[in-house]
Amino acid sequence: MDKEQTTLDFEEKVLETIIESSLNTIDGLLSIDGELFTAEDTAPLAEESEPINGIEINVEKRNVTVQLTIIIEFGKNLSEIFLAIKRKVSEDIERVTNFEVTEVNVHVENIVTKEEYLTLSAE
Repeated sequence: MDKEQTTLDFEEKVLETIIESSLNTIDGLLSIDGELFTAEDTAPLAEESEPINGIEINVEKRNVTVQLTIIIEFGKNLSEIFLAIKRKVSEDIERVTNFEVTEVNVHVENIVTKEEYLTLSAE
């Protein structure tokens, strides 16, 4: 009997949406490359068809590498934010896709108060 060959394929946008949804829950994360996250956000920011700035993904076989560029809130612990991002992004991608997250790399672009960020993003 021939073994049936099946595949599951999805667009990179799916992973971006999973990551963005994960990041919406991280306390102290103000922005992913200019996209402001607030507690009032209920809809994912990834509704556009364009790639999300600040998120780079590399998929090889079933292994995922994630590169993030973020802005964090002044006064929050950077190490705790990094660990929360790594844990949540890895858990969510693995839960939804069964792919293994092998790396989560975070580049902190800036650290500002929430008030400063709101002022800057309104300009």
